[in-house]
Amino acid sequence: PDLEAIRVWEHITNDSLCILSNLSKLTNIEFIRCNHITDIGITGILKVRKNLEALQFDRCDNITEGTLDIIRKSSFCGTLKKLRIDNCTSIVNETKIARLLKKCTKLVAFSCAGNASYKSPVSTKVVEVLCNIHGAKLKALNIYRCENMTQD
Repeated sequence: PDLEAIRVWEHITNDSLCILSNLSKLTNIEFIRCNHITDIGITGILKVRKNLEALQFDRCDNITEGTLDIIRKSSFCGTLKKLRIDNCTSIVNETKIARLLKKCTKLVAFSCAGNASYKSPVSTKVVEVLCNIHGAKLKALNIYRCENMTQD
């Protein structure tokens, strides 16, 4: 199929992700509440992507900073326009987030929101990276429940 976008919900596993690897025209992938996938499964699907424009994770508790490193080292990092890593409770290292954002040179939208039980690790440092590197190109920013923000 010539699918360009796919939204995956809850029941997908690392093994199931192999099927997505064959969808070569995907430019937008969204994972929602996919708690059966890990960095290992994500590696398999992302390493074959060359022109991904949007990558979104929401409430994927087994996705860690390892996935952020995979994205940062990927061939599509320079084409990524939208990155969303909301409520991913295993992502806790703001330095890894900042390192990734420095490499996503075409980014126009970023979200790393938290919720009542998970506080996003994004701090003033990450927002400064976004502003310094992406400046006027940045069109959307969601930092809901980012309690590490300061007024400095």
